[in-house]
Amino acid sequence: MNLLRILYANASLDEGEPERYTHNLMQAMRAQGHHVEALCQPESPLKQRLEQDGFHVHPLHMGSGWGVLRTVLPLKRLLLSQHFDVVHTQTPHDSLPVGLAARLARHPLIVRTQHFGQSDSAFTDRWLAHGVIALSHFVKKSRVQKGVPASRIEVVYPAVDTPPNTTSLRQRLGVADEATVVGSIVAAGKEKGALELIQALAPLMRESPLLHLVIANNTGLDTLVSFAEQLDVHKQVHRLAPTESIVSFMGELDVFALAAPTEASAIVFAKAAAQVAVVAAQVGSIPEMIEVGKSGMLVPVHDIVALRKALQRLVQDPALRQSMAAAGYDYIVGSGRFTQATQQQLTESHYRQWLSQHKLS
Repeated sequence: MNLLRILYANASLDEGEPERYTHNLMQAMRAQGHHVEALCQPESPLKQRLEQDGFHVHPLHMGSGWGVLRTVLPLKRLLLSQHFDVVHTQTPHDSLPVGLAARLARHPLIVRTQHFGQSDSAFTDRWLAHGVIALSHFVKKSRVQKGVPASRIEVVYPAVDTPPNTTSLRQRLGVADEATVVGSIVAAGKEKGALELIQALAPLMRESPLLHLVIANNTGLDTLVSFAEQLDVHKQVHRLAPTESIVSFMGELDVFALAAPTEASAIVFAKAAAQVAVVAAQVGSIPEMIEVGKSGMLVPVHDIVALRKALQRLVQDPALRQSMAAAGYDYIVGSGRFTQATQQQLTESHYRQWLSQHKLS
């Protein structure tokens, strides 16, 4: 079978799960012998990581708003000169200019990854991309509701890695080795879910000084700290520095909880579900990440009493936590659903399927 020449475009300046997704997929495709290059903004952290990993990266400022259109002609020239088989875009910021340039260059295959169901308009998915890869069935359903033909969307779950812990979380937090630690993340502007989690845990924390909550996010958490002080549990609520990732400590948590999950946190939730017992509100892609009652628990959105009961059950039952963690690993990793090998195989299969369809059309 012929090897493919693939260009991955990612205009993000962040260091989040979509960027890790791009890097991991590029590594997996390269390992299969495909020729893989990237298109990134010059100042992006992803560009630096890819170059350190030996990838050739084309740097290009992609701007914002109507400014992205200025990049279309340079992109067209690049695509005409490189003869890629597949151009795979990753974010709303690159999908429009790269998709337009690829269409003008009469490119054989344009693919779009949709990480989040409602993140942007359906224009690029409907009119520029030949195929769309959705990271969950929820995301696919959301795109169909926006007018993207279901026949054009394929679901490929992201690869979930479980890196070894390199630092002691309890030592980092300054808590006892026998402490029970619940972990969570909060996105900027989404602090309400973390407030609900603190409210749910507060009575349990006051009963047990060895129960702690650690929260990670990329912005300040002053509101959460103030709320914890009001509930007299601030000494048991901890926050990681913006540069720290809770994924690095995931295996040391006893429970991972999300009171108001976003699609951005769903991948992190899957990583948690592969290692520890999990609790979350039943929204978005979250139900696809666990076997309810076996590897984790789901509760109604904004139901603080139900959330507290689920957390209390796990906090008080170490054996249940261990059995759920083991079941979660089997469901996420053991089944192959969220492995890099499965992600690579399915993605390549869809590339070839779409290439075949468009050569015949």
